[in-house]
Amino acid sequence: MIKNLNLLVIATIFASYLEATTKYICGPEIEGANARFDTISMGKAGGFSGYRDPNDGVKILHITLESSDPIVEANIVPTYSTYDGIEDEISSMPYLPAWIETLYISGDATDWATLVLGNSGHTIYGPTLAPSAYGLPTPAPGTKVVFSLDKSPLIIPQVWFQGDLPVGCTIVVKDGSQTPYADIIKVSE
Repeated sequence: MIKNLNLLVIATIFASYLEATTKYICGPEIEGANARFDTISMGKAGGFSGYRDPNDGVKILHITLESSDPIVEANIVPTYSTYDGIEDEISSMPYLPAWIETLYISGDATDWATLVLGNSGHTIYGPTLAPSAYGLPTPAPGTKVVFSLDKSPLIIPQVWFQGDLPVGCTIVVKDGSQTPYADIIKVSE
C-alpha cells in the first residue's frame, strides 16, 4: 500500500512538472473577427513548438504571454526543429503566413529574455543553438507588430523572433504598454 502511495506521489509530482513547462497553445479562431487568440504559457524548460499556422481566413494573430510557474527556464525545444538560428541556414527560417496582417503581443513578458536566451545544456537538437532558434516565428513582409504588454521583460531580450523583420513590417508600441525593448528588433531594409 505504501509503495503504491509513493508511486502515486512521484507520478503526481512528475505530472505537475510537465504541466508547468513552457508551451505555445493555439487558441480559438474567431471567424467574424478574422482572428486567432493564442497563449504562451511560460514555465519550466519547454518551447514554442506547439505553434501551428492559422487558417487563411485569420488576419489578426493575438499572442498573450502568461506565467504557469514561478520558475521560468530557457526553452530547450526550438520553435521549429529545422531552424537552428545559424545565419547560413537563413533559408530555412520559419515565417508567419503572409495572410497574417497584424500580430498582437500582450501580457506579462517579465521572463521573456530567459525563454529565448539560447540553451547549450541539451543535446537533443545539437550542443548549442542560437537564441533565435527559440524565438517566435518571424512575421511575413508587411506585417504590423503591435506590443501591448502588462509587464516588460526583466532583462533586455536578445530576440523576439527567429529572424529580422522583413521589408514593410512596422512595430507599434501601444499607449500604456510596458516597454518590449522594440529597438532590439531589426527590420530589413
